[in-house]
Amino acid sequence: MATKFPLGSTDSLSGPGAPLRPIRPSPSLAAGAGFEEFVEAARRRAIDCLARQRLLEQRAADGHRIGIQASLSMSRDGSNPMDLAQVRNGMIVDGEPGEVFADDPNAAMWQAIIAEIQERLGFPLESEFFSNMLFVAYLGHLRDADVSTVAAGLLETYRDRHMFGLYSFFASMRFACDTDCTGVAMRGRLVLGDVDPRTDEGAAALRATTSRLLKSAAVTDVSAADNQTHGKDNGPLRKSVFKVYLDDHEVQGALFDRGLKQDAVVVCHALYSVLFEIAWGRRRLDEPIELLEYVAGSTEPRRGGDTVANIIAANVGFVRAKFASNAWRHGTRYYPAANALLCFASELAAAYPVLFEAAGVTELLRDALHRLRADDEPDTALGFSLRAIAAQNLGIKSTPELAGLIQLQHEDGTFARFGTLYAMPSPERAVHFGSHPQTLAFATRALSRSDQPAPVTAPTPAGAAAMERLTRRLGEAR
Repeated sequence: MATKFPLGSTDSLSGPGAPLRPIRPSPSLAAGAGFEEFVEAARRRAIDCLARQRLLEQRAADGHRIGIQASLSMSRDGSNPMDLAQVRNGMIVDGEPGEVFADDPNAAMWQAIIAEIQERLGFPLESEFFSNMLFVAYLGHLRDADVSTVAAGLLETYRDRHMFGLYSFFASMRFACDTDCTGVAMRGRLVLGDVDPRTDEGAAALRATTSRLLKSAAVTDVSAADNQTHGKDNGPLRKSVFKVYLDDHEVQGALFDRGLKQDAVVVCHALYSVLFEIAWGRRRLDEPIELLEYVAGSTEPRRGGDTVANIIAANVGFVRAKFASNAWRHGTRYYPAANALLCFASELAAAYPVLFEAAGVTELLRDALHRLRADDEPDTALGFSLRAIAAQNLGIKSTPELAGLIQLQHEDGTFARFGTLYAMPSPERAVHFGSHPQTLAFATRALSRSDQPAPVTAPTPAGAAAMERLTRRLGEAR
């Protein structure tokens, strides 16, 4: 079917009206004392704009709060997006066709687009919660009342929508749960104190999620040639590295299998809460983890096992190997932009600085940032934001990125050209996800450079001893 996406503005959240004027600080301003005032003014504009979005009032046709909803595009620059906030607004309800608004002249076209994308991706379109998870995880620590209110409200959209500790991208469980959503969702809960490992209840909730993450580790090494399933090239598997989808049939059956894949950004997101649990002394490094995974078409799973320490070491090594070669320049399977990979890896390195310095990851990240700066300037506000956050995490001045970001900000606080952050690959063509509120969120985080999250410390003797052993092991493995 050759249906074309309806045209939508990618320049502003503000709708029709007089053209918005972008903020244009002079090139010399970045070198002067006045630049600090420009950054603070831009941060305030962005936060005020976030508040005006009334994200906590956004609801689906069945009444549940949905918060931020991604826009879908067939191109990485986010052109001609299809807004899931419009799709859910009476077009679908929990994955099923809903009431089509009679006053929508594009209703038939929207239904055709929905049918086409659902056929290509193999799952029903419905409200998504990953955008909310990212907001909470990456902005939940900011010391701003407006941001804190939004983060707390967005947490409520997804906190209880899990299956035995695993989280899914979409509202229902008709799509496979994955380790990316699970890692980000749990990090958000930890950041806001919704899960407190000092209590038995909090420790149990954290363990339920980290157990699933640890059990997602691959059973064995598999070459890319031997890992092609579901009509896709899934890439190679590395033993003991977290997979994106578990395909273990313990939580969801064979109908939900998506194929065995690994992704460096997903690894970073999953590692956060696993390491958090270790730091709190809530899990032993020598604890054995039973592993199993189903290969497409097989009725018997592959089985294996490893220790927590070995699994963590394999995943840190996986991230280090990504940056030790030029592979990082091409991003990852689900995060095709190098700026996104660099940002999310640096976030993990900033959370556990001693560990990742010892493993040699932080040094590689700094080198990657300098090389990116020399070779490539971001072309979207999201790109500038992600790279600015990476610089801040790595202890490098983010002035060049913030100057570029402010130049793309409109007077109402919005940013031109939101771009896309992650993608769902398909055999025919990838579908890219992004949104203006998501760009606004990461821009707010980048502009709040004096309000960075504190590194995760080991507050218990058992946790401190475990982190010290892990650090020593990773340093010796370089």
